[in-house]
Amino acid sequence: MGILWRDLLTIEVHNENDDAEHVKPITQYHALFIILNEYRPFPPKIVELPWVNYFVKKRENTPMSEKKRVNLHWYGERGIVNSLITHVASLRVEGVQELLSKIEWGDPSQNEWIKDLKSVEILVEIGLAQFGDPDLIFVCKTKSGEFYTIIMEVKATTYLASALQGGRSRIQRQLELKYRFARSLAGRKKDDPVSESKMLHKAYMHRPQAYKLEKETKHPRKLSKQRVINLCQKTNLFKTSFDNFRFVAWTWDQEAFFHPGNVESQEYLPKFLQEDQTENWEWSQRRIGWLGYYSIERQSSFDNEAYKNAVSTMLPSKHPQVIKRGSSGVVTSINIEENFSDRTQLALAELQELANEYFIGKKMKSHKGSYSMRSRFSPIEKSKVLLKIIPKKKGRVQKILLGVSTVLERDCWGGIDSDYTARFGKQEFFFWELPNHSDKAREIVTPIFEELAEVLEIQQV
Repeated sequence: MGILWRDLLTIEVHNENDDAEHVKPITQYHALFIILNEYRPFPPKIVELPWVNYFVKKRENTPMSEKKRVNLHWYGERGIVNSLITHVASLRVEGVQELLSKIEWGDPSQNEWIKDLKSVEILVEIGLAQFGDPDLIFVCKTKSGEFYTIIMEVKATTYLASALQGGRSRIQRQLELKYRFARSLAGRKKDDPVSESKMLHKAYMHRPQAYKLEKETKHPRKLSKQRVINLCQKTNLFKTSFDNFRFVAWTWDQEAFFHPGNVESQEYLPKFLQEDQTENWEWSQRRIGWLGYYSIERQSSFDNEAYKNAVSTMLPSKHPQVIKRGSSGVVTSINIEENFSDRTQLALAELQELANEYFIGKKMKSHKGSYSMRSRFSPIEKSKVLLKIIPKKKGRVQKILLGVSTVLERDCWGGIDSDYTARFGKQEFFFWELPNHSDKAREIVTPIFEELAEVLEIQQV
């Protein structure tokens, strides 16, 4: 913790008559409890010590307004990870065992070693250069001396929503890069860079077009930064054999993404390719796992306010609980230029511009009767529309509909509940009805776009 114990070996207290009383040297254990008493009570045996009892009573009799407190608040995905992992670390190896026991594995029989942990090193958001920045790495040593490493990627959304959203942060891409990192450790010598083989790089370079997540690097991926390599060596990560690596997705789902039917296409699963460009899914499944927010809090020691508060900054519940607010059936579109007023067309144009500002790397494209933002840059027939803007006309009244795909499993964004669910084309959307007034429409839409961009990890202006 970086505490200078030599400054705490003796203390002076004052009794009620302000007579100074010198106290004998105290142990580091006692000094630690003095520091932590702002956050947790003293054990009864320690409270019985006269000098400790003085501090306890002093604090109990001090009004809250006079106590000099520092309140720490965590926010976002990073805050969720940090708030949980600091608590888990405080529970020592037993805390890590409890957390890892909540992971649902593709093959549970391959992970009985978790019950036999001796020590654990935890790396938070270490930068692995071209292999990405994993949210968490657990380097575990068993009582038999064997090493296992769990690499975990965290999302404050569902697995499918992340897989659909496109860009570098999509969940299956991140898992693939960590697999490629683990494969690249085989045969490396001490202090050498971590270098991907040409054959493995070629396998991903020439994968089928439908499975390409982005343009591949021209040369094999590499990690050369010596400070990172030193840290990996210090934490024994490099002592883990390839077969003992595990890859986990921590997402906002009700059940594991790798169960049959939970993702609609193999395209959304990570591809752990061999150098011959094939994949042994049975081998892959033995090494993947899933962790859910609900699983973490259910019957656990992780019932702490810091973690719960951090989760609440990003998620409305522990797992998706969509409330459908009635359906209007099917929404259709008509030609905008021919059927809508200049005022409506101006509002539509401004909403399109606003969307393009919030969702960098994507485009809110205009069509004759609507605007749409697709999920990714894969072949068009495999992509989905995440966001839809459609003008609506009933008699002389004109409105604008904002639709968010139901695949995201949230009918409330930016603290604003959707008005109803309806289909447009082949997809279903949660719709918000907006006025055809530019300023009023922007006022409603802005917090929705803000939260969408944050949850989907899309860079904003």
